[in-house]
Amino acid sequence: MAKYILTKLIQSLNKDELKNFKLFASRIKNNLNDKKSTQLFELIKEKKLDEYSDEIIKRLTNGNRNNYYRLKNRLLEEIEHSLLLLHRNKDERFKINNWINIAQILTYKSNYELALSYLIKAEKAALKSEFYDLANIIYDHIIDLGKHYSQIPLEKYVQKRTESNQQYQQLQHFSSLFAIVKDKMLKTNFSGKDQSIIQTLQTIIEQLKLEETYEKSPQIQFQIYHCIRGILIQKKDFSSLKNYLVTTLKDFEQKGFFKQTNFHHEKIILLVWLINCLFKEKEITHAEIYIKQLYQSLEAFDKLLYNEYVWYYHQSIIVLYGFSNQNKKAIALLEELKDKQIFSSNSNYQLSLFLNLVTHHYCEGNIEDSLEYLSKIISSKWYDSLSTDFKLSTSILELIIRSENKDSLYIIYKINNIRKNFRKQLKETAFAREKEFIHILHQIAHHPNPFKNPKTLKKIKQFINNSPEFEPVSNEAISYQIWLKAKLNNQNYYELILQLVRPDLFVKV
Repeated sequence: MAKYILTKLIQSLNKDELKNFKLFASRIKNNLNDKKSTQLFELIKEKKLDEYSDEIIKRLTNGNRNNYYRLKNRLLEEIEHSLLLLHRNKDERFKINNWINIAQILTYKSNYELALSYLIKAEKAALKSEFYDLANIIYDHIIDLGKHYSQIPLEKYVQKRTESNQQYQQLQHFSSLFAIVKDKMLKTNFSGKDQSIIQTLQTIIEQLKLEETYEKSPQIQFQIYHCIRGILIQKKDFSSLKNYLVTTLKDFEQKGFFKQTNFHHEKIILLVWLINCLFKEKEITHAEIYIKQLYQSLEAFDKLLYNEYVWYYHQSIIVLYGFSNQNKKAIALLEELKDKQIFSSNSNYQLSLFLNLVTHHYCEGNIEDSLEYLSKIISSKWYDSLSTDFKLSTSILELIIRSENKDSLYIIYKINNIRKNFRKQLKETAFAREKEFIHILHQIAHHPNPFKNPKTLKKIKQFINNSPEFEPVSNEAISYQIWLKAKLNNQNYYELILQLVRPDLFVKV
């Protein structure tokens, strides 16, 4: 188990969990050692003492390390028990597991009839939610219970276990296939460059649709939806994806899929993708409607998934501000969020926050601030674990920003490093655009007045003409062709972006 597990667990407790722990602890404290575990909690929570420090060991156990580690383990167990008590009905899986555990307790007490009733209740709930993994466990318990309780029709439950296991294996097969595909898509940041992904997704859909028994299965319906969504993302067909998501959202709501806690996350993710599609299709005001729905979904089920997905809400608001000529508000929100523990302790959130701060400060003309946050990304302990695609795009982003300072010598040096470090990628057809843009940046750095140089101008115009239509919220944090257009026409980059995305802001009344 990871080091500092006790400290991390204490720091993770929210307001309700802290209140519940204190109530839980007050009920069980009846001797000196119990009071010391409360003291340990306060020293770590309030005094910020290191749980492995000599000072804390001396304070609580007069330097006796064995006694101290027993105290630590007892506090850890108390916190774990209070969390389990508070969240015992958090979602359907929690409830089903609780019934299984109660049945096991009753079995130990030889109350077999009551144990069976709890297992049957758990079975119904598991099958309703298509938790076939839990159903298998339940059938194992029932069959085992049959050794002591002769009224259980064992043959019936053995058959049920076989059928449940078949369902589970089939679902796992498709889930595993999609997990591999999703991992590939994430590693390329949904760039669409790996065309083999589309074929794999189409194959999965064909296999799923062969089974008539899957038509009414919510899990399979979601798997098919995932595959179709993945294909449209890889094809970058965001117009079709938008329409498909709107239709699917309505269809699944009518079928009642989102009323179950185990599928609620699917609604949140669907709304996030729909909002992104609307941004990409430049339907900014339309996106606001679904941003409100996203927040309502985060509040549902007693904020069950709030912390897990709230960043996507904030990200949507930040993009909305950016495309509404409210860049300063976007920066203010980002600066506020980066200091919140929920985001600062997660490398994925940190990356998104810093990258947003890089681009929004750049758009505001704060070049030094933009470079500062870019440096935080590159020097972070998690940067090396990021995909090669992302590192290449980050390196190009640095070249763009440093071009504002006309730091030509550094840019030329950096380009030579990029060509060396990303030699393999830059030889691939999929990265021809990046290769050509780097070449243009090299020419710009070499000439004192590059935008009047005929050779450089020809390259720039050719690059712009060959570029696809501008795509908002794309993998290019700063759009290559829009940046070149701005430089070519001596325009402000952010203003040019707004003219493309929100022409309504520039209509004269």
